[in-house]
Amino acid sequence: MSHAGENDLFPTTDWDLFIQLKSEVSPDRSDALRVLLTRYGPAIHRFLRLNKGMNAADADDLQSAFIVDKLLQSTTLFDRAEATRGRFRSFLVRSLQNYLTDRHRRTKARHEEPLTSAHLEEASLPTAESDAFDHAWACSVLQQALANTQTYLLNTDQSDTWEVFDRRIAQPILGDCEPTPYSVLAAELSLEGPIQASNLLSSAKRVFSRQLQSILADQAGPGEAFSQQLVDLREIFSRPAG
Repeated sequence: MSHAGENDLFPTTDWDLFIQLKSEVSPDRSDALRVLLTRYGPAIHRFLRLNKGMNAADADDLQSAFIVDKLLQSTTLFDRAEATRGRFRSFLVRSLQNYLTDRHRRTKARHEEPLTSAHLEEASLPTAESDAFDHAWACSVLQQALANTQTYLLNTDQSDTWEVFDRRIAQPILGDCEPTPYSVLAAELSLEGPIQASNLLSSAKRVFSRQLQSILADQAGPGEAFSQQLVDLREIFSRPAG
């Protein structure tokens, strides 16, 4: 989905971007990689940190190796990838897990110290791996939508609207804290009263909804409505922790 000011001809869905990566002569190849990494880089890094037990440096190194070895250089990965098979993130997590397993086997064969801890055993359950990546993806989508909302509101001179949304919605989600009361926000922001603060929050929610819709629409599978992605997002966050 294109945004204002972007080249309308530049592909933005996941599979269209992946097709650009398959072509070594495409002038959009570097831009396609940048967009895909913006969407999925945080999820990959979070998955490696939390599910594989890596420290930040090791996660950075392995993510970079995966990008180079698989997304940029692997022809077999491109041959196996078909948009008709479903969502790009499902394909991505399978590719990442296969890469981790192959790397672990090679490391053991050379009798070297594995890059990861014991979390990288070959007995990892596919469902557990997929669920872990889903949660990492959902968190990154939420953070991206919040960041996009902040950027939009601040760039359109709606700082009070962002402040209300941040302290009523964003901070409680990300920081696990209580929402600031409307009366406090009204006093601190010199608003007319709690009703105005509530109205600003409603406006911010509409902006956030549009930003989230845009992100999910770009990441939907072929023929899939963004609303199904939204259902998935809610289901992922409703799963029991651990």
